[in-house]
Amino acid sequence: DAAGDVVLENLTAIAGSARLSGKLRWPKGDAPTGTLGFSAPDLAEVAPLFLTELAGAATGDIEMRGAGEAHATEIRFNGRNIVTPSFTATTAEGNISIATLFGVPRPEGQVKLAKARIGGQRFDSATVTAKATGANTYRTAVKLAGPDLSLDADAVVTPGSSGARYAVSRLAGKLRGIPFSASAPLVLQQAGETVTLEPARLAIGKGNI
Repeated sequence: DAAGDVVLENLTAIAGSARLSGKLRWPKGDAPTGTLGFSAPDLAEVAPLFLTELAGAATGDIEMRGAGEAHATEIRFNGRNIVTPSFTATTAEGNISIATLFGVPRPEGQVKLAKARIGGQRFDSATVTAKATGANTYRTAVKLAGPDLSLDADAVVTPGSSGARYAVSRLAGKLRGIPFSASAPLVLQQAGETVTLEPARLAIGKGNI
């Protein structure tokens, strides 16, 4: 246009049955703004683009707004019959915001799963909420409700190059009807597939370990 911005009025991308469409404005020397809607009736068709295995269906939209350091991207989605290598869910919904997408990204938001299976456990619902509290720290809340395991936890997560540090400030739940909780903050260090738990006290039923 006259300001030197690249304007895509009717942007459309198609991969199999998946479709992405909308309008973008790309200012010179800055990040794009606009809204794109997407629909993927068969996620298996686009799974190779994400270098993973996927099945199910999803719809949603991507909104990009702001400029410079104030630029942000918001992704809203709904899915059904989702199958991934790490979990399955009858329904999934989420709202994820990514600050400074083209600088140091800071994703935050909430994802809800219903009738899910995670790590071999069945859950009626699973909700994860994350809020960026710094350039590389996130305050995270996890709520799980299932027939054998329920969990309510808060933690500060600090990702690293090969793992993460979890400072759990609250942990409570039930495992096969037996209540458990952390009577003191827990700190876990993850490095690859190895998880180290710093000394802590857990209350299980009427006892402590």
